[in-house]
Amino acid sequence: MLDPEIHAYRDDLADIALAGQLFAPHYARPVTRRCGSVAAPVYAAPTDASAIRFELQPDEEFAVLDLTDRWAWGYRRVDHRVGYVEARLLADGE
Repeated sequence: MLDPEIHAYRDDLADIALAGQLFAPHYARPVTRRCGSVAAPVYAAPTDASAIRFELQPDEEFAVLDLTDRWAWGYRRVDHRVGYVEARLLADGE
């Protein structure tokens, strides 16, 4: 059973790594970004009013699967925890 807090999938999109485990209308290959110079909250939904799931620490890697408006959706590389972070708080990762 897949856990949406550590497996990156939504109704419309899933991580390409999950292609053999679930059907999704679209799959995305992650693009690595890094947290900037300050910690960044990662939310359960793309809104500031949503619950904060965890924080990215400065220079920590975040795998971006979708970038819409001001929000990046993906997961923290170290433990695959999934959520939304403000895109402006991320820098190129590679």
